[in-house]
Amino acid sequence: FEDEKLQLRLKPDERRKNDVVMKTSSTMLPEATVHDQAINSSTITKLDAREAVLLPSAGAGGVEDMVKTLAGVSSTNELSSQYNVRGGNFDENLIYVNGIEIYKPFLVGSGQQEGLSFINSRLVSNIEFSAGGFSTEYGDKLSSVLDISYKKPTVTEGSLALSMLGAEAHAEGQAFKNRMSYLIGARYKNTKYLLGNMHTKANYQPNFTDVQALLTYSVSPRFEITALGYYSRNSYLMIPTTRETDFGNLQASYRLKVYFDGQELSRYTTGLGAVTFNYSPNEDLNLKLITSGYSAVESETYDIQGQYWIGLLETNPGSEEYGNVISNQGVGTYIEHARNSFYTRVFNIDHKGAYTYNDNTLKWGLRYQHQYFDDFINEWDMVDSAGYTQPHTIDSILNPNNSMQTPLELKNVSKGHNELNVNCLDGYLQNSWQFENEKGNIWVLTAGLRLNYWGYNSSVNVSPRAGIAFKPQKYPNMTFRLSGGVYVQPPFYRELRMFDGSLVSKDDALVQKSYQVVLGHEYRFTAWDRPFVLTSEIYYKYLKDIIPYEVDNIRIRYYADQKATGYATGIDLKVNGEFVKGIESWASVSVMKTAENIKYYINSDGQILSQ
Repeated sequence: FEDEKLQLRLKPDERRKNDVVMKTSSTMLPEATVHDQAINSSTITKLDAREAVLLPSAGAGGVEDMVKTLAGVSSTNELSSQYNVRGGNFDENLIYVNGIEIYKPFLVGSGQQEGLSFINSRLVSNIEFSAGGFSTEYGDKLSSVLDISYKKPTVTEGSLALSMLGAEAHAEGQAFKNRMSYLIGARYKNTKYLLGNMHTKANYQPNFTDVQALLTYSVSPRFEITALGYYSRNSYLMIPTTRETDFGNLQASYRLKVYFDGQELSRYTTGLGAVTFNYSPNEDLNLKLITSGYSAVESETYDIQGQYWIGLLETNPGSEEYGNVISNQGVGTYIEHARNSFYTRVFNIDHKGAYTYNDNTLKWGLRYQHQYFDDFINEWDMVDSAGYTQPHTIDSILNPNNSMQTPLELKNVSKGHNELNVNCLDGYLQNSWQFENEKGNIWVLTAGLRLNYWGYNSSVNVSPRAGIAFKPQKYPNMTFRLSGGVYVQPPFYRELRMFDGSLVSKDDALVQKSYQVVLGHEYRFTAWDRPFVLTSEIYYKYLKDIIPYEVDNIRIRYYADQKATGYATGIDLKVNGEFVKGIESWASVSVMKTAENIKYYINSDGQILSQ
């Protein structure tokens, strides 16, 4: 309360009554910073969720754009939320939101089609990322895991953001006498102004919209129910007109000029619903039951004809024709056609538990998953170069004695209708021990076993994983880590479909495997009177039974009936801290070498290649 001062002047024998009402006051305390002093015994990196909101992005999501800046992570498309980790591809990364695995659209072939990421940055409270060597509590992928936790609101607040690229809004708060919390977010995005500056001049009409909500109801202090809902509708229409691209070098430069007819229309509608029952009978035991369903309806249709000219450019700066085409080198036409539709349902029922006793933590989990796919594909390309269709069939020019008509051959023909049901079962058991010896050195040991049953070919895979962390008493600012194990990745339909549209046989289907070891070091130091952390990791991944693939923009197409071996090795360095006082930032550098030995594969032209 505020101080109240009264000045009284009384006469002799005077009595006076004064009623004083105290006025409330408030004092703004200085900011408090909480530092985590626990041992980081795993390869998990924690990121500040507030940075994801502030990070300017032209892509599909702020969280993924922040992940792309980490050591070992790379991306070649700023309009996409997808990324590669330590030599892997887009399909090898796990993403969880509140313990629920998130899936990406199947037919998306380029970053401008992708739309919005599932993760809404304004709803996020915690971000954890591992580039490899993660523990058994995470699922079956070869490269990385991104674990997202959404907020559990305690106050009522909201936000609204408008820009030339779209709008987003969110609201959060509590209701029913603080027994229920709600978190709601909606986004709209339109990248038309960005796409207008691309090499291909076209009428772009992209529209991406999503809405999601998280409701949490506390039945009792030890039992709560959480419901997560998500709906997304993405539409991408492109009517191309022209494209002009220059390529070559100073000695020989060329210009490709293309005139288009036709259009492309793609639609992706996805939905997810999940209910989590969280029960803690006491402070040491936590039990979860998660049921979730994911559905996606996707379509991709296009008929685009391009008539192209290739011209030789004048490269002599002294010539009047400098920068202009001085002779035509080639002319032709190509047609791209597709009528593709894809429908999938994925149902999960998942139990997770954790029990803490003494200095140990025991974790376990069991999940049943049902996958349903209905895929219709019909796409082909035709290339006509100087009046000859490629691939070129035997005709009267090559064989004058043959007067028979030869059929028209098209390139990259994929036709098929596949309907597939797959049942999967996986589980894990993991324990962590923490102990301190008589010298004051602290050790943390984590070991676990993961089992996976893949119903497509009834294969069972075992994945032991372990990690150890050491914090010496003599050097308290340092932590040493060693982790690794076996990682498997059963195909999720994309890896089963071959180039012609058919599915690989059960006998030829492969579960990809990776044997990984990661050696890490963490050093905390002070510079400019501010705290910094230097993190380094050396890793080696041996890859077995991996499926060769080709990448076109962000679309991956697998040679599903082929196999290969390989490896990836390298070092990642990252230093983070307050380079500018009050602002958390980091700098990272990575060096990697990777190689693949393909036994044999058949490329899209039908040629058998081997090594």
